[in-house]
Amino acid sequence: MRALEAELAAVELENQDFFGSEAAVSAERVRHRAEQQRLVLEMRAEGFKGPITTTWKAETVAYALAVLMNWTRTGQIVKECMARGRPISLAEYGPGRWTSEDRLELVGETVTRALRYFTTKVLAAGRWDPNKGASLNTFFIGACLFQFPNVYNRWAREQNGWDRYGCSERSPEVAEAALTTTTTRWEDPTSEPALTRARRRQILEEIANPQTRTAAQMILDDRTIKETAAALELNEKTLRTRLSRLRTTVSRDAVQEGDE
Repeated sequence: MRALEAELAAVELENQDFFGSEAAVSAERVRHRAEQQRLVLEMRAEGFKGPITTTWKAETVAYALAVLMNWTRTGQIVKECMARGRPISLAEYGPGRWTSEDRLELVGETVTRALRYFTTKVLAAGRWDPNKGASLNTFFIGACLFQFPNVYNRWAREQNGWDRYGCSERSPEVAEAALTTTTTRWEDPTSEPALTRARRRQILEEIANPQTRTAAQMILDDRTIKETAAALELNEKTLRTRLSRLRTTVSRDAVQEGDE
């Protein structure tokens, strides 16, 4: 993601010609708009579901992720939303307090929603007009800024719900103990059950986000994802995404340990 953010400067400058004449720059813009208009017509011809559309979506998502990850890091996102009449209520969850994981979650959902809206409600509906000056990328970023406050407000409510729930958070050791039967019988620390519990405890301790850590604890306690999401006042889809990301991280770490 840092690499994507680093590419942002190049993306913003790629269409600028500091040494060309004004006429040349204007001509280049006209040519660029014509290419984009042709692209939209080709995507419409394949019902916005073919290979041309797939390629455009991949490039557009990469561009938007770079822009929004940068703006959420610097706080520029607040000014951009305000400028478009879409202010966000920062409370105690605003820029400066967002972790990289928070930003990726907010930006990822924003871009996903914006892409669906932009494809169906803008391009398919013929609402983008190249003659009005805004490029496809610029117009899409505007769609993202329209979606971001909705995504952020829902996320902030979840954080507030977590703050209320989190006061009774159990430590990883307590959660792990709940998975086992209390016994005074000696157990071989090298046995498979003991090693499994130690590994679980290590995984829980390494989860940086306390909300995700508590969710993982509850899942280990045989709570369903739906029950866990409801208890934490967390969107079920968001929880599934976090757990999927966690499983990927754990699997990758296990492979690296095996290689060592």
